[in-house]
Amino acid sequence: YRISRVFLISCSPTSTYSSNPGNESLESRLLCISGNALVPGVVYVGHLPLGLFEPQLKSYFEQFGSVQRLRLSRSKKTGGSKGFAFVEFECEEVAKIVAETMNNYLMGEKLIKCESCLFSV
Repeated sequence: YRISRVFLISCSPTSTYSSNPGNESLESRLLCISGNALVPGVVYVGHLPLGLFEPQLKSYFEQFGSVQRLRLSRSKKTGGSKGFAFVEFECEEVAKIVAETMNNYLMGEKLIKCESCLFSV
């Protein structure tokens, strides 16, 4: 018997649930319970503009929740981005929300593609 729920907590900046009320993210408002431990979720992000690198991607996706890992695929020959990345969040439900929200999102001059993955990075 396994319980999996998502609870949305108040979105106001003065919420008593946040330890840092002035700078709370969606992750601090989204409480994921999956049994006793959080199940990590991975999102594939494709069709990325060439000017985006790890720091920019991490800071952008942290608005949804805590980013555990970010892996930007790079060319062995040039070291440049191949245009896709994998972002791991600490909660599978957050990853699903990110995939739904960011799919076909216009970033730069490209429509990025996002899908929730079943594996860990």
